[in-house]
Amino acid sequence: MNRRWRDRARVRVRRWTALCLAASIGLGTPLYADPPAPRVVRQAGVLRLEMPPPVLGDEEIKAQLSSGLTTTFVFRLTGRSGAGADLRGAARVEIRYEPWDEVYFLHALGRDGGEVHKTLESDAALTAAWRALDLVATAPGADPGAGRWRVELDVIPFSRGEQRDTQRWFSESMDSDGGAEQTARASEDRSQALEEVFNLLLATSIGRRAILSYSWQVEVMSR
Repeated sequence: MNRRWRDRARVRVRRWTALCLAASIGLGTPLYADPPAPRVVRQAGVLRLEMPPPVLGDEEIKAQLSSGLTTTFVFRLTGRSGAGADLRGAARVEIRYEPWDEVYFLHALGRDGGEVHKTLESDAALTAAWRALDLVATAPGADPGAGRWRVELDVIPFSRGEQRDTQRWFSESMDSDGGAEQTARASEDRSQALEEVFNLLLATSIGRRAILSYSWQVEVMSR
């Protein structure tokens, strides 16, 4: 009796699973789907990465953010220049939650050295700031081509030690003597320092285990 009941239960489970699968296929809805791709815009000789995908609501990312450690989002772009040569781009976003003050700190860095710093007091404010990001993803003068580009996103956790090192690298690279003789070169020096910091921060992500990774093929828009 018990054995027959178990057999009937297994059949019901298999039928229910098959029906759910058939329903999802019939409705054209995949069981697992990547979030919408970010928008890539070609403007003034660079590619801009706009409207990052809505991934902050993912349970694994939310758990990482709530730990109080920095979570790093590394975007990588792969395509061709206007001359047909291979070309890569990147952008980087760091988010940290401060549990004592109950605020999020967002720091975004584009390939041109452009930065975004925000302190956000709620999940909704963080989501809005994330979706509003607009970052240069290719170096000025790289001449990115139109067409389809591959966009990859790795979500990478940082330990406390790595977080301190990153903050120290950034601080040291931004230090300036402030002498009058350097005034004319200040802008150029800052741009070079930012490029070095960006490359260094990007390098620290290579080889690390991403808790989540995404990939899209994106048609570049022109503006």
